Amino acid sequence: MDFEDEDIFMDIDPKILSEKDRWNKHDHDDLHLENVGMTVKGFECPSKHISKDLQVCANSLIGFVNNVLSPASCAVLNDDSNDYVLLFDFLFEKSTALSNNIYELFNFTFTNIYQLESSLNSQDKCGNSKKINQSILGFFKYMLSYVDNYLKCDPNPQESIVIIWNNFNQLKSSLKPLSLIGSTTLSKQSLCHQQFHVYFNVHLYYLLTCYKLLYVQNEKMNSTQFTQYVSEIHSDRETINVDANSLRNDILLVMIQLTELSLKCFNKISQPEDVYHLSPFKCDCVTQFWFILKLICQKMDPHKSNELFWKNLDIVFGLLENEHQEDIGEDSKTDVPMYITCSKPYLYSIWFLKHLLSLNINSNDELIQSPENLEKFIDNFDCTEKITKKLTNVDNISENELRTILTLLDGIISLKETCKPDIITTLWEYFQKRLNSNFVLKSTPFAYTLSCLNNNRSALEVLTHVEQLISFVRKPKSEENSYTLFLRILGMYLMKYNHEQRLWNQIKGRMYSKFSQSKLSTLTEQGIQHVSNLFILLFYIKGNQELVKIQTFLNIILTMKDISPTTREIVLRTNLTFILINIRNNVSLDARLLSPIMNILNENCDHPNKSNYEQVIKLYLLTVNDVFKESEDLTLGQNLLLGHWMSKILSNTKVSSNVMNIFYNLLSLVLSKLRQYQPIERDSQMGMYFSCILEHVLPHLRTDFNFNIDTMETMTEFLSELTLFTLSGGVNYKSETFQILNMLIVNTNVNFELKMNYVKCLISNEDMHSFSLTTFIPNIEIIITQCYLLSLIVSEHTINDSMGKYVEAHCLQRFRQNYAASLSSQYVQEQVLNSSNEETLKQFLRDINLINASITGTEARTQFHNEVNSLFSIEDTLKHVVVTYDKNNSATGKTIITNVFTCVAIIVDYIGGILYKKSKPNTQLQCYIDTLLLQFQVRNIDFKLSGNTTHALRVSFHIYVNALIKLEPVHDNYIARVIKELIQIYLPRLINKIQYETPFSFNRSFNEVESKDMFLLDMIINLFLRKKCKVSDKNSQECLVFLHELLNEYNNVDFVSRFIKTSLDMLLNNLISLNEVDVCRNKIKTILTKCFTNPTVQTIPAVKNHVLIVLTKLSNENLAFSFGQYFQVLNFLLHSCCPGIVTEFRKNILIQKIKTVEMKRGVGEDKVLRNLMEQLDRNIKKVLLVRS
Repeated sequence: MDFEDEDIFMDIDPKILSEKDRWNKHDHDDLHLENVGMTVKGFECPSKHISKDLQVCANSLIGFVNNVLSPASCAVLNDDSNDYVLLFDFLFEKSTALSNNIYELFNFTFTNIYQLESSLNSQDKCGNSKKINQSILGFFKYMLSYVDNYLKCDPNPQESIVIIWNNFNQLKSSLKPLSLIGSTTLSKQSLCHQQFHVYFNVHLYYLLTCYKLLYVQNEKMNSTQFTQYVSEIHSDRETINVDANSLRNDILLVMIQLTELSLKCFNKISQPEDVYHLSPFKCDCVTQFWFILKLICQKMDPHKSNELFWKNLDIVFGLLENEHQEDIGEDSKTDVPMYITCSKPYLYSIWFLKHLLSLNINSNDELIQSPENLEKFIDNFDCTEKITKKLTNVDNISENELRTILTLLDGIISLKETCKPDIITTLWEYFQKRLNSNFVLKSTPFAYTLSCLNNNRSALEVLTHVEQLISFVRKPKSEENSYTLFLRILGMYLMKYNHEQRLWNQIKGRMYSKFSQSKLSTLTEQGIQHVSNLFILLFYIKGNQELVKIQTFLNIILTMKDISPTTREIVLRTNLTFILINIRNNVSLDARLLSPIMNILNENCDHPNKSNYEQVIKLYLLTVNDVFKESEDLTLGQNLLLGHWMSKILSNTKVSSNVMNIFYNLLSLVLSKLRQYQPIERDSQMGMYFSCILEHVLPHLRTDFNFNIDTMETMTEFLSELTLFTLSGGVNYKSETFQILNMLIVNTNVNFELKMNYVKCLISNEDMHSFSLTTFIPNIEIIITQCYLLSLIVSEHTINDSMGKYVEAHCLQRFRQNYAASLSSQYVQEQVLNSSNEETLKQFLRDINLINASITGTEARTQFHNEVNSLFSIEDTLKHVVVTYDKNNSATGKTIITNVFTCVAIIVDYIGGILYKKSKPNTQLQCYIDTLLLQFQVRNIDFKLSGNTTHALRVSFHIYVNALIKLEPVHDNYIARVIKELIQIYLPRLINKIQYETPFSFNRSFNEVESKDMFLLDMIINLFLRKKCKVSDKNSQECLVFLHELLNEYNNVDFVSRFIKTSLDMLLNNLISLNEVDVCRNKIKTILTKCFTNPTVQTIPAVKNHVLIVLTKLSNENLAFSFGQYFQVLNFLLHSCCPGIVTEFRKNILIQKIKTVEMKRGVGEDKVLRNLMEQLDRNIKKVLLVRS
């Protein structure tokens, strides 16, 4: 602090100094003194927290200031009637202290402030600083009291006014600027905190004192007389003008210092959005000071309310922008800086205004005088409008900064009780020049900045975005750009003043004037999108009132030359959003709104090769779907949204499954909504919906085997809804019900999966319980049962209970009633417990067998068999399933093919006796066999089975064989032939040549019943092995591989005995006849060795006798001409298989057979045969020796 050495600062009176101890307050406790320093009001932060609410009461600083500024302020400043006042620990007379000791008292004030500054660099305790602060406040309060109580009574106060004013101004001018004092957020106990608030108090009381002095001056004389007096008396020294202009400029200087204080933090921000977390009021004292400045300005010119305050604030904002200020008083221009350094002046101004206008003033204290002055800040002097206008004239403002400004501006407009349209029109003038811009945020990727646009959004999403945009509880989104925020400001303004037609006329006049044809023709797709967003917002708020004008502009866009497909899509989305808005507002759709939409849609449908063909259709379908979802009343013309375009979509086979699913979902929604209005007359408005679907949809549905399977679920849902609608319509739609059921159920050309899922979906609907389908199609129960069977056979997933319950109630129950009325229902209940499709199918077949077993009459049994055969006439569908999925390499294809073959095998196994009748042609069993197993092509030796069919037959082959054997092939040549063909065709193809993931199930047909084993083994041996064969074929090798697998799996004595009985003759015959190098010889030897591995087998009389018979038979056939090969077989059997049997054969049979050959030859003993026999004898001796 700099003290001036002028004579205005006189030394303290020696008398007073000499009497210091005598007049010290500690020595005169018996006197009643006014302890001003402890009761005076000044700035003191209650906490570090910055409050948005100013609580004002008589004891608060603002309440105190308000009361001081009121005319009746004496009561506030006079605490008692004592004649003495204690100032700076000295006792003074109240009436003369200021007039006699003014220079001493101000000198004390200077000294105390200097001490406070000095203590910042020392270890002084904060308590002493508080004492200094209170002493200074005590003097300031006394000065106000003196002016109010004594100066007013002075008939000639002119000289006192000038002296007080000049001294106080000198004190204030010597202080450092507020912005140079340390942080105000320090603890209350810090010295810097105390210094800061002392400075605040000096400025505050200076302004209050000057105001009171002006008040006294105005009561005594006018300003001209006073100025003349001052110039005469004080012509010899420099003084300031004691007038209102001086005080106004002093207020301005304080406002500048407070602004510079808040700029200390503001200028440090790195990103504009950082201001969201900052406040221009560093503590509550700053907030209070701004409000006190407003109070003083109000008091200075009560007729113009807050004009002075906002005028000064406008000057401050101008200094931020480095503008020349003409409104500053000439006397203070030297004190006011040329400019204030600010990195972002417009952002700061709006940010400051937002916080200033957000302050709330709460005052309910009855002791406060003139409470009408304690109103919150209200910008009635276009300060915001001026800043906005300057802002929009700047070209280089960044998108980040502009976005932040508009976010703050949005809050300001919502706070203003009345707002002129100037802000809106000014912002529009800015953005209409930049409609083609992207408004890219620096901190956000470009892709996210488009979230404010409508690309790839449905109309409902656009509408939802608009609703959220102008919601009062909305939180700003980081990715929204400045144009989106402008739309919010516009929307909020129009919502607030929706009934002010004059304001709307001003705004729309400025807006619509910018949409000339030449202007619209310069717009890019981005610009058109921005205009579209604007139109949607206007239509949302104003509705059909602005439809004609908006449609005019949209039509200009549509008729532009070389319009892009994307632009057409934008216009379509805009119009579709209009429709949604009208539906939500329960407003009917008219031709003005629908015509441009249908024109774009039909044109798009007529040109399916367009690049955005599907996008347009999808957009339209999604919107219409949302329209019906939102519709509570279907009489608003929604039926006009359906029409000829539907048949065009259905006729185009290239439309994606995704779009078609949306289409079918839309139709299902429409029908479900309509069903609530049944019964509906055909010619009514509601009836027009169904007529449109009947005319444009039903004839064009692809229900044949080539339909798109990816639309299965949605299409069947739609068809079931269509059926339920006609059924619920009763006699009004009886013919349509018949037509639909015949087309989808009776028609054999309908895709089996479509029919199956349609029936499933239809039966699953609870509303179906109210209707009887047999009224329309007598045999529909059989068809539904067939669909149920197909579902069990084909479906990958478990079938729901609805179809099972329907079949139980309408098929099985009817069978029981007609053929087995006494049959107990206890058995039937068990099927509910089964879960898998296969188990459910088995339970169904067991039910049929149970009914069949209960029938006693031949005629009834025959009739029942006929009905069951009709029920299972599904071979054509199964054939198509196999053709469809046989080459499908997915897991689904494999599963479905396996299910088909396995389930058909189960059907044949369980009810083969019902499906087949001996000597009857074309039975159902024969149809299954011919369709799935014995097709013409599989008989071709070069035909190769697919992987799916191979897997399915490896799993199910044994079921077919077992089922056919149950039909007694021994007594039925057809069944025997079928089994023979199945084994001949499939065994070589299914045997384990490579490692399959599932074993060949044919093995499971063996080791059960002796007759079946003998039958199958004999058939296999005779099919694949031939006598006198020198070279084996491929099938023989596969047969031997299978036989070896059988022996590996079933090595028990019984099975091996059966195997030897059926196979030994052919195996030994081939062993003799085959060439030495043939691969089958070793395989036969392996099989024979495996047969006799168990020594017990050789001891079984039946086996022993059979081996001897076979060897005898072979000797008769081969001893004369193939004796070498024959003896090789005997030696092999001797060493590897059955030495005991061979030894017995040698002793009892072989010698006789050799003699017989020799006798026939007539040459005596044959040396070769004898030598071979001798060699055999030697081998026998060796074997016996080894065994012994």
